[in-house]
Amino acid sequence: MYPWAYSRWVPDGIEYQFIKLARYREGFCTCCPHAGSNIDTAVRFHRVSDILRYLPRALEIGFLAPFPKFWFQRARTSGRIARLIAGGEMMLLYLLYGGVLIWPIKWGVPFEWTMLFLWSVGFILLFSLVVVNLGTLHRMRHIYLLPVFIYGVGGWYLPRKGMDRLA
Repeated sequence: MYPWAYSRWVPDGIEYQFIKLARYREGFCTCCPHAGSNIDTAVRFHRVSDILRYLPRALEIGFLAPFPKFWFQRARTSGRIARLIAGGEMMLLYLLYGGVLIWPIKWGVPFEWTMLFLWSVGFILLFSLVVVNLGTLHRMRHIYLLPVFIYGVGGWYLPRKGMDRLA
């Protein structure tokens, strides 16, 4: 049984989901412990408060990893070229994050935008809480970054009057 300290303030059904999340992370940590792109494998969750304290780091990993220090290292399975390509993708993604911030300034915050963005953040957060391998996380999160791609490009390049014609 996975060591877990139960809380008094979280309902049992919700706490059970946190336990499952912690067990999945444990599985990722013990499956391939010597992979070169693992991150934070020493972090294990044993109570709800551990997960809540890790949320800011999980958001950082989910949206900003692989970090620049990984871009120029040699990868064990894909080589240095694949790491450089991932670095270029991340630089483009960082630029799109700026467009996502510009989007609400240009057009406000429509309900659809908010829901898609929360959907993306939620799934990427779940992935980054469980998956400790950056390569796996990098590949798994692309579909959930689609709203970031769309709104990032829209924030940078679409003129305001062009969106009026689409509505």
